[in-house]
Amino acid sequence: MTPRWSVTWSAFWPGLAASTGSGVWWQTHGETSGQPQQRGGEVTSRDRVLALARHPSFTSAVAARVVHELGWEELVDVWDETGRLLFMPANLRHLVGYVRVRAAVLDELEGRNPRKFHRWYARQWESLDQGRRTGR
Repeated sequence: MTPRWSVTWSAFWPGLAASTGSGVWWQTHGETSGQPQQRGGEVTSRDRVLALARHPSFTSAVAARVVHELGWEELVDVWDETGRLLFMPANLRHLVGYVRVRAAVLDELEGRNPRKFHRWYARQWESLDQGRRTGR
């Protein structure tokens, strides 16, 4: 029996998400990694944001729009994952995308709760977290 495919186009740029029901294949148009990645079930918000950040046409405006749609836990998850990815070897274009996502997350957190969240707290936390990672 041939699997039934469903295809949807990305709202952000021409991209493709195709599903056979047993898993989701996700590929953005112009992705340089070659093959789409197999995911079990749905594509998470974090995976979607990171895939968009690796796209050559990713801009700060796209980052702001995508991050605005995330919930609190998803924002924290994206913040943690991009921080981890910045310490790993990667293509410079991907690193720039991760930095744009982190800036958009900071803007979003500040916009949602301007009295209780300040960028200074995030910078201090990053310094402590980096010290733990490097052993300093």
